[in-house]
Amino acid sequence: MYDYVEVFDGHLPGAASLGRFCGHTRPPTITSSACRMTVKFVADGSISARGFSASYSSIDKGTNY
Repeated sequence: MYDYVEVFDGHLPGAASLGRFCGHTRPPTITSSACRMTVKFVADGSISARGFSASYSSIDKGTNY
């Protein structure tokens, strides 16, 4: 309930949030608008459980993106 993962479109402060996710539902595929993303994990430590799992892949768009 108080633990979540939030994904941002970029690495700089103020980057747009692409979503905040928690619970048992798998989020949709997330795509950044450029070449960087930030993943923020927040946990309150009140309950120990299995936690989060994530994977990623990248696509080489060349130099003209």
